[in-house]
Amino acid sequence: MKTLKVLFAVLLAVSVLAGCSLAPDTVGVTEDSVQRTVTTYTETFANCTKTGTTYVSGSFVGVGGWTWNYVSAAWSGGDINGKTPVLAKGKSPAASVYTTVNNGVGTVSFKVKMPYSTAVSLLLKANGTTIATITHSSTTAATKGPYTINRTGTVKIEIVQTSTSAGQASIDDITWTSYDGGTSSSSSSSSVSSSSSSVSSSSSSVAAGWVRETSTVASPNYPSAYGNNANVTSTFSKTGATKVRVYFSAFNTETNYDKVYLKTSSGSTVATYTGNKGAFLSAEVTGSSALVNFTSDSSVTATGWKIDYVEYYVTSSSSSSSSSSSVSSSSSSVSSSSSSSATPGSFQEDFSLSQAVRDYYRSAYGLSGSALKTKLQQIITAGYVTKSYSYLYTIYADADRTSDSKVWDIYSDRDGTGLNRPYTYSFGTGTCGTYSGEGDCYNREHMIPQSKFNEASPMVSDAHHVLPTDGKVNGMRSSYPHGAVASATWTSQNGSKLGSGTSASGYTGTVFEPINAYKGDTARIYFYFCVRYYNNSAIEAWESMNVGAKLKTWAQTLYRQWASADPVSAKEVARNNGVYLHQKNRNPFVDYPVLCNMIDFTN
Repeated sequence: MKTLKVLFAVLLAVSVLAGCSLAPDTVGVTEDSVQRTVTTYTETFANCTKTGTTYVSGSFVGVGGWTWNYVSAAWSGGDINGKTPVLAKGKSPAASVYTTVNNGVGTVSFKVKMPYSTAVSLLLKANGTTIATITHSSTTAATKGPYTINRTGTVKIEIVQTSTSAGQASIDDITWTSYDGGTSSSSSSSSVSSSSSSVSSSSSSVAAGWVRETSTVASPNYPSAYGNNANVTSTFSKTGATKVRVYFSAFNTETNYDKVYLKTSSGSTVATYTGNKGAFLSAEVTGSSALVNFTSDSSVTATGWKIDYVEYYVTSSSSSSSSSSSVSSSSSSVSSSSSSSATPGSFQEDFSLSQAVRDYYRSAYGLSGSALKTKLQQIITAGYVTKSYSYLYTIYADADRTSDSKVWDIYSDRDGTGLNRPYTYSFGTGTCGTYSGEGDCYNREHMIPQSKFNEASPMVSDAHHVLPTDGKVNGMRSSYPHGAVASATWTSQNGSKLGSGTSASGYTGTVFEPINAYKGDTARIYFYFCVRYYNNSAIEAWESMNVGAKLKTWAQTLYRQWASADPVSAKEVARNNGVYLHQKNRNPFVDYPVLCNMIDFTN
């Protein structure tokens, strides 16, 4: 099996981020980690208005403006410190509480107790990855953790039952710290709790002597799977620098077969990385320049890596920097960037995104509530290029292409890869108006039915909500809202269902339910539509919306749950970029999924 090499020649004295459980093996390195202030949050559940011993699901806005979701939780009988959720046992899906924050997570701790007679067993997860298994067999509460997360940007924190046999669990005072890639200076940290009258924040800073510069260097095709036997070399340098640090914002490679070597300019290996990691600080190389060499085999099974930013320790005020990559014919520029302070709960910049995407939302950072919603509508409306209805098929060739160059149909793909399907469609052929069964042809599925806005422009041809799907499945979905099915009357070959809605979702009329892999996609499409066309009088009331593209409460609650349970995928990112090429606007909820919980879509 061949090995793919990506070579970063970086002259640095090696240092590994303190407390990071994913630290690399290093050679000849010294510890010199960056110090930054952090914000500590504590969710006490004081803002939740639910009461009673019945197990219910729902959400509320807690500390810092973060929306907390609970699944199968009771709100009486298990108090630890005032209002306390009690997670049920024997439920499917398992009982849980979770939230998504957008300023990173360093550590998490929480209080737990056994309210009844069966021992508690819980999982702590971050972005779907299990961080720790927590057990407790006492009716006296105890604090568990802190557990190290160390992930930047958008992070989903989840505490969930480990199995249907685990006992009920009382959970309270969930405490977590913000994280931007460095180590924290505890003497300057600030705290926030849901019972406090004010919320304070501290801005990120770079340690004295260090200069931070952004970089968008990534493995081939990132965030899609990298190419077979890709070989990418990137070089970073700054005149006058004596040390260099590389910060990875994403790292997903095949363990042992794909590797990243951090090297000095002379080719000496300082550190080797492989496997799956969250955001982390690389080793440190001594000198003014550095190389990174990435190697992979011929099996394309991961999305590779992406660099968030590079820091140089400079000894001279007059220094210049450069970076280049062998994957591109042109050198990638490095621009200076600093993080700005923002009030928790307001829209904050995510420095793991590319400079172009971050700048697209520049005028919205720091806003919240209705002001944020209005500004986002202005951003995604300005410069919008209306295309014809027939032109949608042209957009699909850029936005909905699988890795084997077939049409990516969310109503036929079975697992979110685009490759596990009972039939395929090719671009340029197979489009239709008539059909008798699945696999006959594909057409254009309006996620918000065009009958609900009288086929008016620009909604009718807005590719952000009009997807290529199998004609038969599209016809069966008809103009029913997307929802949770209680009893299916028809099921497609990929498992999408038509039937009556569940009472738990708040709507029992006929709904269409996509498979789990595309529920988040569906939710974020609805959220886009509700902001892009907010207060547009052409959009009439229907089962999931009120006049003017305002979601009904049941739909907002359910779609937020879907968005949290099914995070943004590489497919969605690629689709967002593909649509932007033609329409010149983006879906904010794909770029910044935390916005799903910051906007009131019912207003």
